[in-house]
Amino acid sequence: MGDNVEGVESVYCGSYYVESGISVADLIAKESGQIGRDMQAAFAAVHTAIESFDGTLEEAIGNEGAKIATLYDCLTDLQRVIQVDLSQHLGVTLTFNDNDGD
Repeated sequence: MGDNVEGVESVYCGSYYVESGISVADLIAKESGQIGRDMQAAFAAVHTAIESFDGTLEEAIGNEGAKIATLYDCLTDLQRVIQVDLSQHLGVTLTFNDNDGD
């Protein structure tokens, strides 16, 4: 799970596209510093929640219910910032299509 979050964050921050230096953060930096701050805070909260587990996520499901709930809340907040705040600012609409795997 941590790797997945880091992957999304690397696309947002531009480290995924090191050669070109393109990042989503750059697209919004001049116009909406608040969304950038919200994104950074949401990523940091998710990382902190993931790092709080003593063992694996599978073990935590049975033993660390409060930490699982905190992680869920952090992931929900990150999803909201991406799907609502960021996508609206960029003027894109997130939809499903026939190839989305459902």
